Amino acid sequence: MNPAITYAKACLHRAINQGDKVMTISTLDLKDVLAELERLVTHHDPARPIAPLVGWADPEKIQQMRQGQRRYLTVSRKKGEMFTQQVCASTMSPSDRGGYVSDT
Repeated sequence: MNPAITYAKACLHRAINQGDKVMTISTLDLKDVLAELERLVTHHDPARPIAPLVGWADPEKIQQMRQGQRRYLTVSRKKGEMFTQQVCASTMSPSDRGGYVSDT
């Protein structure tokens, strides 16, 4: 756990046990706590893809490609009637170029 969060929790519990209604916290500690909170909110947002969105593809064509029946995949910039599954860029190193299909 982030040291600033641990310290803030300890200060909070101490203030509660003493019956204090107000607590003083360092601006640097508050900055670290808020940065960690923001990182967690961004990381756990289910609507946001893990990697950058490339576009949308036809799920049937993706399945055919996975089974080796197709050698290429058409990707649309916009979601459409047939193009309903997100295609995201790979987050691998440049030597491992590739991509993955989001299940959202």
